[in-house]
Amino acid sequence: MVKWKYDQPSQNQKQAREILNNRGFRRFLLRGMEKVTLEVGWRSLAHNLLKQAANDQKRKAAILQ
Repeated sequence: MVKWKYDQPSQNQKQAREILNNRGFRRFLLRGMEKVTLEVGWRSLAHNLLKQAANDQKRKAAILQ
């Protein structure tokens, strides 16, 4: 039996799923592919901003020590 390359989700899909699950995401608030794409983009942006804020706090704490 041939195992197809596309049977497995791509790395980007796995990362997007992890980002959404780690932030308590359960279901999309909007309907339609275009709106869902925007919602994923906003949630990814929020994730990246929270990550950046955490890194900034760590850097600030390291400077003050």
